[in-house]
Amino acid sequence: MGAPSARHAIILSAGQGTRLGSLTERTPKVMLPIDNRPLLEHLMELVRSHGVEIVHLNLYHHGAVIEDHFGDGSRYGVQIEYLWLDHLIQPLESVARIGRHINERFLVLFGDVANQTNLRKMSELHHSTGATATLVCRDTDHPHDSDMVMQSDDNLVTEVLPKSEDRVAPNGALGNVGTYLMEPRALDFARISDHCDFFVDLFQPMLDHGERLAAYETTDFAMDIGTPERYAHAIKTFPRRPPHR
Repeated sequence: MGAPSARHAIILSAGQGTRLGSLTERTPKVMLPIDNRPLLEHLMELVRSHGVEIVHLNLYHHGAVIEDHFGDGSRYGVQIEYLWLDHLIQPLESVARIGRHINERFLVLFGDVANQTNLRKMSELHHSTGATATLVCRDTDHPHDSDMVMQSDDNLVTEVLPKSEDRVAPNGALGNVGTYLMEPRALDFARISDHCDFFVDLFQPMLDHGERLAAYETTDFAMDIGTPERYAHAIKTFPRRPPHR
């Protein structure tokens, strides 16, 4: 089965999901059901099946629903550590708070992405390129609200393109899936503020300092559920059985 991607995974779970309207009034976005199970259960199974032992969750919007459901994680074959927030902060800041206590490689997944990425293949690319961080990327049909990257022939990121409503995506640009594999030193480059962003305040500074970023291009299923339309489409198209372990 190969070496595990990482022992630790941070799954970002604090978002309010305001664009989903009444669906998230009393339910965290990550607990919306897909294939009759909360999305976060699918993500927990995904990372566990790729060797993750410890899952870190940041909690805010109806966080007690998540903690009551998952407990200490033993029922899901992992150990769960919770970061409770007293106010909503940017995802990068949550990752920085958690990641600075992890002294080894770790995964980051956005909890609102229905995701079946082959994390072992991602890890193999990470190792072969010597990257400080690897980003999962794919073609996207909504480039106007997607972070994007340009990559070289050897799968290294040459440019990061933060989301922009008026941007025309250049040929060859790939959309960001919201799944990262990071070495601990990656967070040394994070610029934390009230408005910090992975692409502007982590990945761009890493490129500026000559760090290697790898782009793992995949066609594996990955779809964010951030709008009612995307959530409905994810429900219809989510693979009933994971394509790999």
